[in-house]
Amino acid sequence: SRGRQVEATRHPAREEGDGGGAEERLNQAPNELLLTEFEQHPGQQRLERRLRLIAANEGVDEGTRALWRECADVEMPRAVVITKLDQARADYDGVLQQARDAFGEKVMPLYLPVRADDGDEVVGLAGLLSPTEHADDEQRGSLIEAVIEESEDETLMDRYLGGEEIAEDVLVADLEQAVAKATFFPVV
Repeated sequence: SRGRQVEATRHPAREEGDGGGAEERLNQAPNELLLTEFEQHPGQQRLERRLRLIAANEGVDEGTRALWRECADVEMPRAVVITKLDQARADYDGVLQQARDAFGEKVMPLYLPVRADDGDEVVGLAGLLSPTEHADDEQRGSLIEAVIEESEDETLMDRYLGGEEIAEDVLVADLEQAVAKATFFPVV
């Protein structure tokens, strides 16, 4: 039977002199996860992606920038995960802007934190690909336009700008292609 499997591994630092190379350097970051996805049938190529974890109360550091450049050099798909939203001095919007400034305009959030009425506690996430009561319309529109820009369907933007609601499965398929090509970098 054919199926999809995803593995997530936090890589420990490697000892110097154990073979070197870009792969080993990429694995040295403590705030990084390597995702390996492959189909469960013979001959299928493995697809590796990097998730870069950035603490909302710390921001983007030089190590993160260096690792991002190394991944870009080998055109590795990558994404950003903003963590520690419940910590003191957590600034989701500020860290998101730092990531966009450091890594480019194609770093876009797929979800936004939903806060309790008091504004402090994060009580959930609002997805931006489908309309929800907590979704920010401006950010949702920016995300959809960015995904459509990466689409191979040249009529999609005209349809969207003409007022057509683009189906979520179409957006997800285009998003997956853009991430796999390392031209779009989701923030989750």
